[in-house]
Amino acid sequence: SETPVPVAAPNGGGVVTVDTPIDVIPAFQRAGSILPLKTRVRRCSALMKGDPITLRIALNQDGAASGSIYLDDEDHWVRDNCIDDVPAIMVLTEICVLSYLSTDGYSLRRVEASRTGSTLRIANRASDSRGEGRGGSFQSDVLVERITVLGVASEPRQVAIVDGALYVNLLDDSIQQCDAAWLLNCSGPQLTFYFDAQHNVLTIRKPNTAVTSDWDIDVAF
Repeated sequence: SETPVPVAAPNGGGVVTVDTPIDVIPAFQRAGSILPLKTRVRRCSALMKGDPITLRIALNQDGAASGSIYLDDEDHWVRDNCIDDVPAIMVLTEICVLSYLSTDGYSLRRVEASRTGSTLRIANRASDSRGEGRGGSFQSDVLVERITVLGVASEPRQVAIVDGALYVNLLDDSIQQCDAAWLLNCSGPQLTFYFDAQHNVLTIRKPNTAVTSDWDIDVAF
């Protein structure tokens, strides 16, 4: 089973024993992290090119989490464009020294979830905290097809794409902005979701937001 089960560590640290029968391989995700996953089963990784992404968000005790998504054309080694005598500051599948790469060859995104009052906001932005263009400018049609949020205490009232966020127009696959004029053609702003009260897991279905575009999703309680 892939149903997430919360595991609480003892106060001050300690040992937690988890049942692992022969047909179960436990995988642990730290609270406060966000993992981008490609979950469609393929015969080889090359066939996963262009597959949509699932975001698995594990909230910490403050109701927050963060993580990164790296995306390129999934064909070429950017290593060829690196400067060998400069120490690598970041290594992602043979990617070295991002500040020396052509920014149109990759996109590095920062995804953050934070709770303010009765709203949990999930935000996707270019990872460019130093203002040096390290977020990249590569554009891709890869979408987020599912968001799984672990550690949600109660069922939300609604889940919506924030007005002005970019989404994929399902009629012609073009990138558009969510506003009142586009409600009939938009995959949002109202999104369908399922809440597993037994395991405190919220699953947001088919937001269809582009990975390389800025967007916000609000979960209202």
